[in-house]
This record gives sequence, structure tokens and C-alpha cells, in this order.
Amino acid sequence: MFQLHRHKIASTLLPTLFHHYSTPKIPTAAALMIADEILTGKVQDCNTYSLTKLFFDKGIQVREIRTIGDKEQDIVTHVLELSQKYDYVITSGGVGSTHDDITYASVAKAFNMELQYHRETIEKMKEVYAKRYEIKENTIEGSKQLKELLTSERLRMALLPNYCQVFFTPTLWTPLVQVHNVFIFPGIPELFERILLHHEHVFANGSKKIRYAILSDHFESEFSLAMRSLAKKYEPMQISIGSYPNFSKDMLGYEVIVTVEGYEEEIVDKASHELYKVIGGTKRIENEKEIQNLLEKRTKKIVSQWKSYKKVDTTDDADDSMHDM
Repeated sequence: MFQLHRHKIASTLLPTLFHHYSTPKIPTAAALMIADEILTGKVQDCNTYSLTKLFFDKGIQVREIRTIGDKEQDIVTHVLELSQKYDYVITSGGVGSTHDDITYASVAKAFNMELQYHRETIEKMKEVYAKRYEIKENTIEGSKQLKELLTSERLRMALLPNYCQVFFTPTLWTPLVQVHNVFIFPGIPELFERILLHHEHVFANGSKKIRYAILSDHFESEFSLAMRSLAKKYEPMQISIGSYPNFSKDMLGYEVIVTVEGYEEEIVDKASHELYKVIGGTKRIENEKEIQNLLEKRTKKIVSQWKSYKKVDTTDDADDSMHDM
């Protein structure tokens, strides 16, 4: 029978921990997803996952994620507010050629700028189209073909804020556009991730968090009180504890995965050992890649399980597992 471990804070412990602890340098960021199609359920947002995963590895703390529609004043308001609060603001979406692609114009308006055609973006566009359609640029016929391809609507995607920095990705003409601390990305997930990974050096590294994970065969509700006490104890040392249950143990071989994150290995190690006892741990994992794979596998399994949930009868065992979801 699982016995709940109740831990009291030793009066001699905290001064020792505080003595070694120093506040790390933590760049902050916010993500602003701009897409009516996300708000209306037409597409899923994949880009925030790519962003937060990379920024976690770089030691950049994502403090907010907002999703708004393609409305100029909403974009202006949120861009200005977020740019004043955080070191980096990442926008996604609204940089295409259609009537509702207004991110460049809205960001320009937010910072009292004008739009102008960006010559290098147009040249990159020509290069990509010439290669795609096997056009010889330096011929009369080739120039004519490119002129026909580069319609006013396509060139609209090269209308950028007049005071911006532009970064290009190999084989792509779509730029990463920076206006002050705002970075404008396309919304297409493949493009977003490719551009993000190629230009990750643009974002300064902070103090990377150390993360350990602990597996348990017990429901969250069996140890939540003791875990809450432990989280409160370590909060002054910027230790965060997160608990992620499964739909059922049969899916992945454990009921709950609990993570411990912090900036100093000694404190993370101590907190994770205490937590192991508190939750009746079966395994402690220190390898970050293994933890990432475990969390990704859990997410995929739960999404798959919920998609088929209505197709099967709900058993008492499933109900027991669900009450901690």
C-alpha cells in the first residue's frame, strides 16, 4: 500500500540552499499567433510547440502565448503591449498575399513606420521562382516569364516595414523580419520551424534550465497535497514542479510523470530526490533528450486515445484514470 510521505521544511535547510543560489539571467519572450483559422478550428497551432521547445533549450522563458484574429487594431495593440513587457515577441501568420494577411502593415503601424518594397526579398523571390520553373533569368524570355510570375499580389509579400532587419534562410525567399524586438514569422508550420531553427542564433542564450523527471504508478490525487507543500518549499529557489498524468497506465507503463526544473543542478537534484519519495517514484530520469521523447510520446498517445474514446465503452478503470486528468 502506498504511504504518503509528509515532509516538513527543516529550519536549517533553507539558509544552506539560499546561500548557494543566485538569480540567473533569463531572457523573456511572448508568442503572438495571428490567425482567424486557429480561432475558428480550421487548423491546429503547431508553431508555439516548436518555439517553446527551442526556447526552453536556449534558456529563454516564454511567459505568454496569445492567439488573435486578423484584425489590424488587435495586432497593433498586442504587439505594442508585448514588446514593452518582454525581450522577444514572436509573431506567426498573416504574411501571405491575401486580403487578411496584414501582419507587416499592422506591425509597421504599431511603430509608426511605412511599408516599402524590400529589394533583396524580391531578388530572392526571383531566384526561387526561376529555379522552381527552370527559368533562365538572364534572357529576354526568362525576364518576361519572371515578370508574369511576380504579380502585384506576390510582390505584396515583399512589402515590409521600412525600418526593419531581414534574415534569409537557404532555398527560401520568405524572410524573417525583425522590427525592434518583434520577429515576424510565416504561419505555415514547415516554414516557421525551418526559419526558426536556421536563425536561432539571433536569440541570445539565457541560463538553461536543468530538468529531471520522475515516473510514478500512483494517481496525482494520492500525493498532490505533499507535492504542493514541496513545490511551495522550493519556489523561492525558482524550482518549478509539473505533473502530467496518463489516460491509463497500460498506455506508457506509468500513471504520472512529474518534472522538476531549475537553474542550479544541486537544488534540482535535491528537490527531485525528495519528490521521488513523496510521489512513490519508480524511476528518475536525468537525460533531457529522454525526457523530451517521453513527453512527446505521452502527448501523442493521449491525443490518439481521446480520438477513439467515444468509440469504446468507458470502464470503471478508465474512469479512475480520468479523474486525475
